[in-house]
Amino acid sequence: MSVAELRLFWRQTLLRQRCLFRAYSGASSASLLYEHAFDSNFLFQNSVSDVSNVPGENSYATTECKLFPLVVRVFHSLSWRSAREIRFPEAVDKYGFHRSMHAFGIMIHIFSSAGMRREASGLLREVVFFYKEASYDMFDLLPTLMNLSGEEQSVIVFEVLMNIFAESLMLENAVDVFVQAKSIGLEPHVSSCNFLLKYLAEGNRVEFLTSLFDEMKNYGPHPNVYTYTILMDFYCKGGLWQDKADIRRANEILVEMQNCAVRPTVVTYGTYLYGICRAGDADLALDFLHDLRNRNQPLNSNCYNAVIYGFCKKGEVYKATRVLEEMKSDKISPDVYSYSILIDGFCKKGDVLKGWNLLKEMESSKIRPSIVTFSSILNGLCEGGHMEIALDWFYKLNSSGYKHDQISHNILINGYCKQGELDSANRILEEMFRHNLPPDVINWTSLIHGYWVYYLTL
Repeated sequence: MSVAELRLFWRQTLLRQRCLFRAYSGASSASLLYEHAFDSNFLFQNSVSDVSNVPGENSYATTECKLFPLVVRVFHSLSWRSAREIRFPEAVDKYGFHRSMHAFGIMIHIFSSAGMRREASGLLREVVFFYKEASYDMFDLLPTLMNLSGEEQSVIVFEVLMNIFAESLMLENAVDVFVQAKSIGLEPHVSSCNFLLKYLAEGNRVEFLTSLFDEMKNYGPHPNVYTYTILMDFYCKGGLWQDKADIRRANEILVEMQNCAVRPTVVTYGTYLYGICRAGDADLALDFLHDLRNRNQPLNSNCYNAVIYGFCKKGEVYKATRVLEEMKSDKISPDVYSYSILIDGFCKKGDVLKGWNLLKEMESSKIRPSIVTFSSILNGLCEGGHMEIALDWFYKLNSSGYKHDQISHNILINGYCKQGELDSANRILEEMFRHNLPPDVINWTSLIHGYWVYYLTL
């Protein structure tokens, strides 16, 4: 999709009519500073008729303003401390919105022109938050900044604004910044585009995601390995309301990387393996893992853990064990996740003893178990009806320095409820209150279900 088509898409989506901010001058910010260095009233002349729609703006027409001398100091010194002498909301309260916007806009361009991205971002972030709090049209902000820069457009301003919008989840605004930058011949850095792609993927904005990706492939900036990995992760996890990963699309990403001579990283491969297993084909994932190993491609514990998870998810725990052994023979050390996945798999199959033996192997390998690891053992004991052993195990873990969460408490509550021991379940709930651990909806649901089952049997 071209830039023009992308622009049309978001406009149709949002149905917004944007109004351009007035321009003070066509000259650059630097020229303005030199031309008006000794005229602090320059910022405010002819402002009354332009800003009548802003509450209280006219009342500042005769107020002495120290904003512009501040801008001049920032221009000459590039001092962040000087720029921080007044915050944007405070400036608006004192001198009005348009005056403050002009001054801060120039300072943003000064820092951007000097390559001081962090300083530009700090100022621009304040402006964005003010716009949001005041319910101003965020689509007006970019034209405002463009007008203040004159002919000297800095791509840094576009990149910083795009990043702020993305992390603030104002994704339509972020896409608009990209479109506007491309329309005037500026090309945001690929890292900024990747930042936006990541948030579009997390927000499941599929149309924006694919349109931006296509635009990068066709017109730049060209995707790199991180770009492709973001898309790979999106398709392998499956979008919102998708039960399974889209392995066909993920495979297309892998082929495209090969065709474009973009070498996948170990993260790319690990993500792809996880996607295959999430789709339920652990055997295919194992074959792919073997192929990667035979071609001396980068592998780490996450790649093997994905396959271990795939087999455990299918209940094929002994195949998962063989993958763990392969991992060791390939000189890749298992980590806490490798063992935790396998222990959970065996405990869910009812083989708590095997899970216990793996826990001991884990500890002998100097790998410290997590509370998640122990919770799998605890759940296995409760599911097997061994509540006395489970409770003893629970307290021993607590005395060993492990802090129990709602999940481990719920395992006990649920176990006691299944055994009809509602008094014991209530005692666990009371312990949660004593330890300032508020029960969550799962804790209450387990207890309510236990009472419901109990009264049905009366």
